[in-house]
Amino acid sequence: YNGVFSHSSNLEDWLQEISTKFLLRVVDINGKKGFRPLVPINNDYTIKTTTITAVFGFTEEHILPDGFEIEYIPLSERKPICVLAMWRQQPTNDIGVIRTTEVRVTGEATNGPFEQYDLSEFCTGENHAVKVGAYYVARRKSITHTLRITVRPDAFNSTLVLGDIVRVKLRRETISSEVTFHDYFYEVERIRKNISGVIELDLIHFPVDSQNRSLVALA
Repeated sequence: YNGVFSHSSNLEDWLQEISTKFLLRVVDINGKKGFRPLVPINNDYTIKTTTITAVFGFTEEHILPDGFEIEYIPLSERKPICVLAMWRQQPTNDIGVIRTTEVRVTGEATNGPFEQYDLSEFCTGENHAVKVGAYYVARRKSITHTLRITVRPDAFNSTLVLGDIVRVKLRRETISSEVTFHDYFYEVERIRKNISGVIELDLIHFPVDSQNRSLVALA
């Protein structure tokens, strides 16, 4: 973060606002505020572009009756975009110059629509700006739905935290002779426990390819 703090603000609000622009999310870890990456990472903190393993898997045995609620993202919100990522070229002994880098999938959104993200307050490297832009472009292109599941308290993995990757695999019987599966990876967005002990999880689609590699990380 290469910037100046010129006015006071609520720390929690500021962390929530700034974290995504560093490919991070704010989480509570053992009662303390912390960050977790928005994309999978390797032990050396580079972006992981190899196979992803879910930390927990949910099946029919875990989910309560009527405990499955899926919501698809409208196609109008999934149209390809070009991100205009603004950053600051900062000479050592001179005033910074604002630059804008266009980030898009090759051959898509060549004439827009455009979405602008101003990182110039703190970002002084084009590589940083490009990665943030690629994150927004890839999420919009690849994420198709969200999911809310209600699970039995005795089946819930109590070690799950926000940002964990889980797998939901449920049997589907559309006709008597055909069996398919709802089988997707998800990122944990919210965990709520009600008075009866039932756990409600809000999940967002975590898109992977045939090798279970994160499409957003690959982008």
